[in-house]
Amino acid sequence: MKKISLLTLIIALATSSVFAQLTWLPVPNAPNEVRIEDISFINNTSGFLEANDTIYKTTDAGLTWSMTGSFPPAYVRSIEFINDSVGFIGTLQQNPTPAGIFKTTDAGASWTNLNSSLSTPPLWGICGIAHFNNSVVAVGSVMTESNLYYSHDAGNSWTHISLNAYANALIDVYMFDSLTWLVTGKSNSGTGQKATILRTTDGGVTWARVALASASNTYCWKLYFQPNGIGYGSIEDFTSAALFKTTDNGATWQEIIVTGITQSDVGAVAGINDTTIWLGIQHNVGYLESNNSGASWIYINYGLNMNRMIIPTGGSPLCVGSTVYKYGLLSSIAPISPSKDAHEVSLYPNPVKDLINVKIDLSAATPLYVIITDLKGNIIRHVDHSYHQSGEIKFSVDINDLSAGTYVVVVISNQQNFGRTFEVIR
Repeated sequence: MKKISLLTLIIALATSSVFAQLTWLPVPNAPNEVRIEDISFINNTSGFLEANDTIYKTTDAGLTWSMTGSFPPAYVRSIEFINDSVGFIGTLQQNPTPAGIFKTTDAGASWTNLNSSLSTPPLWGICGIAHFNNSVVAVGSVMTESNLYYSHDAGNSWTHISLNAYANALIDVYMFDSLTWLVTGKSNSGTGQKATILRTTDGGVTWARVALASASNTYCWKLYFQPNGIGYGSIEDFTSAALFKTTDNGATWQEIIVTGITQSDVGAVAGINDTTIWLGIQHNVGYLESNNSGASWIYINYGLNMNRMIIPTGGSPLCVGSTVYKYGLLSSIAPISPSKDAHEVSLYPNPVKDLINVKIDLSAATPLYVIITDLKGNIIRHVDHSYHQSGEIKFSVDINDLSAGTYVVVVISNQQNFGRTFEVIR
């Protein structure tokens, strides 16, 4: 038998079809869901997540996961633990569990609804939670509700702040310390309903808008920061991919438009160094990668519904989507089937003269927020803002007063956001 040197073998493997670059790999035996919304690490090895109404914990940096408790049936958007026992979950409105903030003191074995301790409980939900020591900030929601709640005693008491003057939806929050916070979401109608970032340095007393996207009907979805002050904010857009970038801990931001890529609807974002950045596609297969600080991008057809990326201190990057993904060396993988939209949205007739029909096939129960806007994000019609069970619903909207041109039907749900254009002809 002919002997093959180690160097020859390495070269052969490196040029073969089964050997590939570093990429995001599914963790064996990790929990699975249509989309796991969030993940929280308390140190470089221990973390928590929620999937299928079950709380899971890892003590080996995400390699294995074990059940620690259960959670009442609900749509869980966010999870944040401040130590090995005390944690919080933010839910969106979904019967029978109300929208709100829930707390555990036993690592997820049992949970307490904190709504009774909130002066203004959230109507539609909590999308983001962050902490610094015993200070906790929760924000929400995607459903046109700009509430912020903060606690400086590990969730025993809370103060409410309305940010409706700045935003009509809040998604994520990041805390640098007990007083300096960043909040993401969508700006109010007067500023075009654009992806935005708000900043406070005095614990929410005063606020400044530090980022505003160029496109209307967009959200700043998730935040990620490196220790050196470089940070990113993903921009959810119906037609293109984009992100915000900061180099001064969020004081100022620049918008980066992803060119040469057809994928949009980005959610997860992270950067492992000053040059490599990832954007996860939050409702389909794949992610975007840049290796030159966002100057150019490639699409990698792997990973499903990637919604939150984190890099534990001293550890390997992790991402939650349809399962838990870990960044590592790929040898061989099974193909991933394309994701279907959470709901089906169709408009007819299109073009239209007098009456536009909006048909939505809901795959799950959810609140809906349906509006019609112009291309600048100005709201032309409020169509619906209520809770619906799964199934088909239809709205017929009179648009006889609209001038000829292009308009957008925006549909916001717990599971996915949509933008569908139609043409008015005269």
